[in-house]
Amino acid sequence: MGGNGGLVSDQIYDWLREQIETWDIDKPLPSQNKIMKDFGVSLASVNTAFGRLVDEGRVERHRGRGSFIARKDVRQYSAAKKNSRPKVVIVSYDYFSETIWTNTHLCDEFLDRAGYQSIQFKLKKTDQEGRVREFLQAEEGIAGVVVDLSTRLLHMDSRFLNSLKVPVVLLEPVDSLADLDRVHAVHPDYEQSGFMMAEELLKCGHRHIAYVGDIPENEVTDAHRRGILAAFREHKRGTRSLVSQKNRAQPGEYAAEAGYRLTAQLVREHPNVDGILFDSAHGAFAAIRALNEVGKRVPEDVSVIGEGDYTFARFCSPPITVTAFDSRERIRRAIDYIVSPEKAASKEVVVPAGLIRRNSVFSRKR
Repeated sequence: MGGNGGLVSDQIYDWLREQIETWDIDKPLPSQNKIMKDFGVSLASVNTAFGRLVDEGRVERHRGRGSFIARKDVRQYSAAKKNSRPKVVIVSYDYFSETIWTNTHLCDEFLDRAGYQSIQFKLKKTDQEGRVREFLQAEEGIAGVVVDLSTRLLHMDSRFLNSLKVPVVLLEPVDSLADLDRVHAVHPDYEQSGFMMAEELLKCGHRHIAYVGDIPENEVTDAHRRGILAAFREHKRGTRSLVSQKNRAQPGEYAAEAGYRLTAQLVREHPNVDGILFDSAHGAFAAIRALNEVGKRVPEDVSVIGEGDYTFARFCSPPITVTAFDSRERIRRAIDYIVSPEKAASKEVVVPAGLIRRNSVFSRKR
């Protein structure tokens, strides 16, 4: 695909539309993974094509199996499954994100294996937190809730979540779980991630390191900064030597846009910077362009490092060094709180970070 003009996602969409008209009623449509493999295309292109078909009402996702069923099959499928399995609500933002897509897909998989069905509730950026409350109050037969949102959005509703009388699992850190007997948290160790990113640049001999806040300030960025400063102290570098900006990403601003804008500003104000830490790989990715535009090469002149092993981070030029977390283990532990609450040894699980070295960091040791 891709050789006949037009976007790859449009070509996949047109091909799928043809398949829907003739597809065997007893078979699911080809899975996203199969299409990726057969046609040599990206997950984003396949997901975009299926997303259009879902929005148009032509297909519906076959929960937990990574496949879709044509709309003409929906009634037959739903009738057979109706009310047969307990429901778990997955609350997330209503925009495409590789992380959200992966988390939702894994939730579907583990819930399906355990005999549960998932219901997705998408929260738009312009929505108020009260919409989560309204939806959960109106939905009957809920066996659990998985919340894939920044927990600062939920502080006002944390006691309400506890009042649902079913297990609630947050996929991001929360300030205190002590008074919430039914609320649990399974989240990455963002402080360790910040430490590992800073330590990588320090060990490689960088002397002028900057931190760019390419996502809005929240509990994740707080943890990153704690880890970064801890690494500076451990390596006998004064924390004041870390170049920081007063400006950071604004609420609703895409991390890549913020990373580009803030990096351009950074190199104007601090042209000697030789290494930059980002809250996300999106910011590091956009920074490469901002640096190139002022004649700086990555990594020869400036190294960049961020968080999240996204597909683009592996294939951009240069491939980006990142910290990352085991998403499958994170979601497995989260679903265990719901389907096997008696096995829970603690209210919180912290998933450790790992470092994936690629070509965006250059050793400056002499």
